[in-house]
Amino acid sequence: GANERRIMPRRNFHWLKWHVLLLAVLSAAIVLGFWSARGRYEDQLTRQIWPVTAPEISVVSNLLTNSIPTVLLLGDSRMAQWDLPQLAGWRVVNAGTGGLTTEQVHLCLPKLLDQFHPDAVVLEAGINDLKFIGLHPERASGIVSFAAHNLEAIAHECVGRHCKVIVLETWPVGKPSLARRLVWSAEIPTAVDELNAQLQSLNWPEGGIRVVDLFKEAGLKPEAG
Repeated sequence: GANERRIMPRRNFHWLKWHVLLLAVLSAAIVLGFWSARGRYEDQLTRQIWPVTAPEISVVSNLLTNSIPTVLLLGDSRMAQWDLPQLAGWRVVNAGTGGLTTEQVHLCLPKLLDQFHPDAVVLEAGINDLKFIGLHPERASGIVSFAAHNLEAIAHECVGRHCKVIVLETWPVGKPSLARRLVWSAEIPTAVDELNAQLQSLNWPEGGIRVVDLFKEAGLKPEAG
């Protein structure tokens, strides 16, 4: 009986020691996994925000002919979700593609202008640039200025090709998902407001550029998630 009393605590101690070790290993694996995933996400965003070449994009159109006025919808997934709205007397070309940053849109622009010769361009982009702020909040000002500069360059290049341009303000963000919160920053909604404030300087109706706050005009609010 005495021997059993001496053995049982020792067994309990070994059991506890191995469980503590297992928890430590699992915790370390989770932390390493998170930082590895974060690193890959940062690398991906970096390649998107400062791309070397134009990305492949998806383009859909309701007509193939160039014989009628053409409106080019240009931007990220938010623009892609518009699909092909029916505009009487217009050919609609939607080049919105998920994940595009402002610089990627800029790199795609010359080919799209050459291919479709649009009379009007509707532009919406910026939120994918601002995601980088979730990783580096200290770089918010530079990222906002970079996105604004790209959108300005896109608008003026379109005007130079005799296109009327509607620049939609970058849409406000909804509540981030649980997974997104790991790479999110409270600075991002503020950055959206700052980018939109800078975009107002592009408003030049007599020169062919009009900046529109679509959410304000339609009385809409962003969806959560």
